[in-house]
Amino acid sequence: TVYWQDPSLEIIVFQRLVFKDKEHFFVEVFNKEGVLVESYDLLEGKKHGDAVVYWPTHGGLVAQEGLYVSGKRHGEWKKFSSQGSLLGKQEYLYGIKHGSYELWKKPSGKKESFLKVKGEYLNGQPHSSWLYFSSKGHLLTLISYKFGVKDGNYAEYFKNSDQIKLQGIFTNGSKHG
Repeated sequence: TVYWQDPSLEIIVFQRLVFKDKEHFFVEVFNKEGVLVESYDLLEGKKHGDAVVYWPTHGGLVAQEGLYVSGKRHGEWKKFSSQGSLLGKQEYLYGIKHGSYELWKKPSGKKESFLKVKGEYLNGQPHSSWLYFSSKGHLLTLISYKFGVKDGNYAEYFKNSDQIKLQGIFTNGSKHG
C-alpha cells in the first residue's frame, strides 16, 4: 500500500497488485477531512474497471458509478442526488456517448425523482426519438434525430394530457408543418 498526499487537496491510497504480469492498482481518494470521495482501478496507468464517485458531505452516498476501459467511460454510468435518488443514466462506448440516455429530476420537497428526458446517442450524437416528460409522467415533446440533426417526427403535447398540441416533421434540421 502506497500513500500520496497533496496537502491542498486530498490523500490518495494505492494498493498495488500484479495480475498476469500487468501492474494493477486499486485506488481510493480521500479529501482533507479523510472522507472517501472516489475509488477506481488502474491498469497500466489508466482507469480500468469499476469506478465510484461519492458525495463527500453525505456519508458515503454514491454520486456516480460506472466502468472504465483503458481510461475511457464504457457501458452504463449512473448519477445520483445527494439524497440517493437516480438523476441520470448514460451509456458509453469507449468514452463516446453511445446508447440510451435518461435524465431524471427530483423536485425540491419531493421524495422521488421522475423521468424528464429519454433518448439515444449514436457515436456521441443524439439519434432516434427523444422524449421529454412532465413531472406527472405525461409526454410533453417528441423530437426525432438522425446523427445529431433533427430529422423525422416532432410533436408537442398539452401539459397534463396525451393530446397533441402541435406536430410536424423535420427534414435535415428544417421544420416542415
